[in-house]
Amino acid sequence: MSGRAVVEEYLSAFAARDWVRFAATLTEERLLRVGPFLDVIESKDDYVEFLSNLMPTLINYEVRVDRISEMDSGRFLVELSEVFDVNGLSTEYPQADLFEVDATGKVSGVSIFMKTPGSRPPVEGASASDRTTR
Repeated sequence: MSGRAVVEEYLSAFAARDWVRFAATLTEERLLRVGPFLDVIESKDDYVEFLSNLMPTLINYEVRVDRISEMDSGRFLVELSEVFDVNGLSTEYPQADLFEVDATGKVSGVSIFMKTPGSRPPVEGASASDRTTR
């Protein structure tokens, strides 16, 4: 399976919550998943357990993949959105995830970079939304 195909399979199995299929896309050794809160998971079993426990708590969850771009050999940037209800409102979280596929053709790394709607920047003037047009 090509690197792109394994990333597509990862995303498909994840969206379907098919944890057996999902686990089959992951490397057995040296997995590194860094989440949007700089939370780290370093094993296949822990990653599958984490997601299989988290996903049932997300109401009306769906994932929308916009684009998969190959960056270089074994590295892929996936632009996607996760959508789920927050306080009864459907909320979209756009993100860009960096995937690494090892020589065995398995996902060995995932770094999640999430945009957070409604968040305020830590310093004044850092948001383009706050600028005045001339």
